[in-house]
Amino acid sequence: MPHNIVLKKYRIYMEEIIERQEVCVRVVNALKDQEYITGSVKADIDVLYLQIRKMFELMMFASISAHTLTEKLSNKLQKAWNAEDILRTIERINPDFFPKPYLLQKNIASSGKEKEFNTHRIIQTKDTFGTSFLTKEEMKKFYTRDCNDFSHAKRENKYGNLFDQNYHMIKTREVLTKWVALLRNHSVNLGDAILVVDMFNYEGNVQVIYAVVEI
Repeated sequence: MPHNIVLKKYRIYMEEIIERQEVCVRVVNALKDQEYITGSVKADIDVLYLQIRKMFELMMFASISAHTLTEKLSNKLQKAWNAEDILRTIERINPDFFPKPYLLQKNIASSGKEKEFNTHRIIQTKDTFGTSFLTKEEMKKFYTRDCNDFSHAKRENKYGNLFDQNYHMIKTREVLTKWVALLRNHSVNLGDAILVVDMFNYEGNVQVIYAVVEI
């Protein structure tokens, strides 16, 4: 698939992720003040888990933007609803689907003027603000367990009392913080190209910095 098409598709996925992140931030802030966006604390908790699940899935679907799927795999993804099945199928298509953090740095010429952009892989587990990145293992666990628990009605009460509801707010906020830190500047292996992505450039838009074609 031509890289310009892949870049466009990937950017669209990332823009939707940002929209859903902003929804989560509004819900978390409301819950913190014991206010409810939907008018119901249970519905607000559902919104948080559902939006996080969708963000994870958008990221996974973005990671296979460059792949031409067989009809069997395409149909399987379209019909899949179980988180573990979706994750298993994505990993089968692209084992390197999970993004890796990058630190974008500028080279400064001796004159003090900006010379060019360079990218450097972040070896540490935290960003420059000290926030930990969400790991692949954390994402898998939260996606297949926590998000799954709130995707469907359950016979037992999953929401609990006020203490439990505060736990859901704190837990989802922690995951969101790590998630935003990870995606802010990340790279992803699409199979035939590695994209380096700036999620929050100064214009407030998603920017795909460049694509490196693997040989």
